Amino acid sequence: MNRLLAFAVVFVVFFATYAIAQPPGVAWTLQGDFNAVARVPKGGLVVGGDELLTRLDEDGNELWTINPPFNIWDIDPAENGGFILCGNTSYGEPSYVVKMTSNGDVVWMYSDNAGDEGVFKFIVELPGGGAELCRPRIGETRIDRLDPAGNLVDQFFRDYHTGLSMEPVSGGVLIAGYTDWYGSAYTRYSLWKLRTPLSWYSTYGNRGNSIAFYAFELSSGLLMSLGNLNGTLNYSASLHNAGGNRLRSHILPAALDMPVWGAERANSSVVIVGRGAIGKYDFALNCHWLIDQDGPYVFDSDLANDGGLLVIAGSYSTPTLTRYEPEVSVAVDADAQIVPPGHSDIYFTATVDNILLNETVQDVWSVLWPPSGGPIVAGVSTGVTLTPGGTIVHPDSLVVLADYPAGEYLCRVHVGSYEHNITMGAGTFEFTKQASATSSLAEPFVAAESGDLLPDEFALTVYPNPFNAVATLTLTVPKTQNVCVEVYATTGQRVTTLHNGPLAAGVNTLTFNGTGLASGVYLVRAETEGATLHRKLVLVR
Repeated sequence: MNRLLAFAVVFVVFFATYAIAQPPGVAWTLQGDFNAVARVPKGGLVVGGDELLTRLDEDGNELWTINPPFNIWDIDPAENGGFILCGNTSYGEPSYVVKMTSNGDVVWMYSDNAGDEGVFKFIVELPGGGAELCRPRIGETRIDRLDPAGNLVDQFFRDYHTGLSMEPVSGGVLIAGYTDWYGSAYTRYSLWKLRTPLSWYSTYGNRGNSIAFYAFELSSGLLMSLGNLNGTLNYSASLHNAGGNRLRSHILPAALDMPVWGAERANSSVVIVGRGAIGKYDFALNCHWLIDQDGPYVFDSDLANDGGLLVIAGSYSTPTLTRYEPEVSVAVDADAQIVPPGHSDIYFTATVDNILLNETVQDVWSVLWPPSGGPIVAGVSTGVTLTPGGTIVHPDSLVVLADYPAGEYLCRVHVGSYEHNITMGAGTFEFTKQASATSSLAEPFVAAESGDLLPDEFALTVYPNPFNAVATLTLTVPKTQNVCVEVYATTGQRVTTLHNGPLAAGVNTLTFNGTGLASGVYLVRAETEGATLHRKLVLVR
């Protein structure tokens, strides 16, 4: 399920039937006995079903499959780069919770035989590595809390309440469902926030089949819930304050029949997954796009690492996992595949294609996943403008510190809202940090996409750097060929083209005059027929 904290005050009043943006396309589909899906932070995704757990790469190719002795109902991304899941055997008990690495190795396992109190249906990893488990049954919901080692530390019971979803919120978890004090025909829409042990509980709507299917937090601290508020066939989106008090509710379009999942996106918008359709809407209450959803059921949804939608829907006998494209495409070209021991810089270029039909200002940030342990935020650029349907080239760099361990690294470059952890698109590159001092720090990096060329055959140096007004660029070219040399600002805007045409084999020099430019960081991009190099320029006054 989605664990994304959304970021604004949003509500839905009226949804126009026209689209103001191109809906995301389908990247791929996969049919299988699936109940749950979640992204794996270190790459790809994992799907679970009846005695089935499969890790897929971003393109839907199988990496590995495990057949646990229980059915998997929910999966949540974990801080260690892996995931945590819950489920139960076909006979109802025992119920299991398992924390795993991205490679499928078990970190810890917790089991429980209290089948008469329901089975584990929903799970949320807590900050620091613990977990909150929801085991609903008709008329009662039990919550178990585990410590980071998987040991039971607390339990909480809520009589006459049935939970249908659980999501993280500030300081606890938010559960949506219904009450049935007056019998199953007289349920009421309910939300409750659990902290230690209960922060608040609220019910809404008329008695008579009123149900909250899903609720999540906006980063402003407000909450949005989706469900059937008045016991009719009209489904609604409701806005609540942090204390659970309902501020307003508005009817959803008929196409979004039985809305069961939602998440906020960048650009002041929200996406909602229903049994009949998937829709995105802006704060001006216009429909951005609408996609027909292949029902009759939606089993689970999540956001992929690049911000694209993951939806499991269909019939009980033939559920289908659909992977949608993100709204922003990001391709990353880095100048290093291997870096030596010690302190190193890696220069890269992110090419960003925007399918949105409105201009938007986003952030670009890099997250580095080391061979083991959690992620490292390697750099953030704010205020990057994406034009409608346009493409920008964003040059950037990251630092590999001397104390970083040797091994394989994954760097993911995100576009979206860094402050609110909302990704609209992302691209990746990988590199290896060498374990021994077989290469000196002075050695140039292996150029990505350089074919059989040695690294020192095409080289770029800048002197002086930092520079005050004029810098000299020296290019070593192995043979006469076309070379394009451009200078970019960190916003992705091209400042100037220093050369675009043939250069003779040997040493060539170019001059960059920074007169009239603001102090700061600029990046030089030199591209030949077989390689691309980047160098950072620092202009000081």
